[in-house]
Amino acid sequence: SQKSGVVVVSLCVDASGGVIPSSVKFTQRGSTTTDSQLVNAAIRNAKQWGFTGGQVARQCGTITYNFKVQ
Repeated sequence: SQKSGVVVVSLCVDASGGVIPSSVKFTQRGSTTTDSQLVNAAIRNAKQWGFTGGQVARQCGTITYNFKVQ
């Protein structure tokens, strides 16, 4: 697509490092676009991430996606 912009998604990770799919949500704070194609692509990608496990049952944060036309 010929669309660009920054999309920020919030998410939470469980103790084993897996993303909790129901926690992945678009957030307007820091985002420069609300384009549904870009938002959906960011959400789909964020759900596939894996992190190193830890002792905390649930940790939350954000991932920033910067979509650029190439």
